[in-house]
Amino acid sequence: IADIDCGEGKPYASAEDGAAATSDVMTSLGFELDEYTLICSGGGVHLYVKLEEILIASAWEKLAAKFKNALLAQKLDIDISKTTDVALILRPVGTYNFKKSQPRPVSVIHHGSQVVEFERLDKILNAYAVNPELKMSYAVETSTTNIFAQMPADLPESNMSIFDANKYAHPKWQ
Repeated sequence: IADIDCGEGKPYASAEDGAAATSDVMTSLGFELDEYTLICSGGGVHLYVKLEEILIASAWEKLAAKFKNALLAQKLDIDISKTTDVALILRPVGTYNFKKSQPRPVSVIHHGSQVVEFERLDKILNAYAVNPELKMSYAVETSTTNIFAQMPADLPESNMSIFDANKYAHPKWQ
């Protein structure tokens, strides 16, 4: 849901500082420690919240806009371009960040295992909906389609095995 830039010349001096600031903001918003996950992106911090259902893109965009507004209102310095980009996938754990000459691993800082319910998100985030149409409930805009049932049968069983499956690698990386 959010990308927090850390390091030299960035808003937070280190991933530890960015994670601490993010954790403070999430607590201020009313989230329990077990309701969010923080990932070291190999430079900065990525914030995730587990949702109870799969959202369609328009519902996710409304949620992301409210979340972005909430984080900014709490003075968390985030990369605003990434927070509401529905097509963006942040770096998965187990991969590397290659932005610097020395690749840096992507790892878990804190793993929250609880799922956050839509009613709870609405209550927390609706106060930060700048546009009144964002206040409409997005819980009714969820998808009941099992997207995984529509995937080709020859895909690797887990996302981690994709990194070892050369037939799925982009030609640039082979």
